[in-house]
Amino acid sequence: MQTYRLRAGAPVRALAIAAAATLTGAVVLVVTEIFDWPTAVGVSGGVIAVFGLGVLALALIFSALLAVVVEVNDDGFRMKRGRRLQDGGQWTDISRLSLSEQGGLLRLVRDDGEPDLVIIDPTGQRSAELGRLTADIMTRLQHR
Repeated sequence: MQTYRLRAGAPVRALAIAAAATLTGAVVLVVTEIFDWPTAVGVSGGVIAVFGLGVLALALIFSALLAVVVEVNDDGFRMKRGRRLQDGGQWTDISRLSLSEQGGLLRLVRDDGEPDLVIIDPTGQRSAELGRLTADIMTRLQHR
């Protein structure tokens, strides 16, 4: 069995926002305590820090949910998005393969009347891993 993992890059902008907000909130909390500023300022710092941690958590969660894992073997394939099995099938049910012009979307066209299986590369373009997956599927479809 061959496994292909399609992942988006690190969410740099969201991580930068999370770091800046958390650091700003922490500084405000410390400065409020040192200079005996009003409690409202300290609470504001705490809210900003919690916001930063929330952005960090959401960035990591969504990054993990966008990941696609495709397992390919001699009989068929399975696709998982996040932790859930999204779809799968047998090679005998697939009539052809198509790749979008931009290369970030791979479509397995089915013969059995079921909806086509679409694999979207989370990077938004054709990654090297999607290229290897496409080549492997094409080989398996030719030799079925």
